[in-house]
Amino acid sequence: MGWISPIGTIMLPWDIKCAGGLSSGLGIRECAMKECAEEASVPTEMFSGLHQTGCISYIYEDERGIFPECEFTFDMLLPETFMPVNSDGEVGHFELMTMDKIKEMIIDEDFKPNSALVIVDFMIRHGLITADDEPNLCYLMEMMHVPLQTFYSTRSGI
Repeated sequence: MGWISPIGTIMLPWDIKCAGGLSSGLGIRECAMKECAEEASVPTEMFSGLHQTGCISYIYEDERGIFPECEFTFDMLLPETFMPVNSDGEVGHFELMTMDKIKEMIIDEDFKPNSALVIVDFMIRHGLITADDEPNLCYLMEMMHVPLQTFYSTRSGI
């Protein structure tokens, strides 16, 4: 089961995903903590369980052009009694849904593409999407880990 907001923030009993840009003067973990507090009212004492799990990187195109993107991902163990409550006005509400429903919503393109990628990354890391049930798993993983640093580096030997 997972808590889903209309803008694609997902809250799971064993994981929380909140999103936001990096703030000037804050580290990546500090930004994740800030976003979790703002988007879901996660109390400070729960952040000891916040662990970076890696990052996804991809290139997307919209009406403004083509953009490289890197998003850091975190998992956090939460008590089953935790109820997400938005405190910054960006999320109107959360709905509790099954992981199968969330997969269906991703397939139906009900999420912003970047939100869908973060959720798919979570599902792969937690065995909810496997090579046995997804024949394109290697392709999905490759497309979520585009080597942006190599593409955009001006230094040789990286």
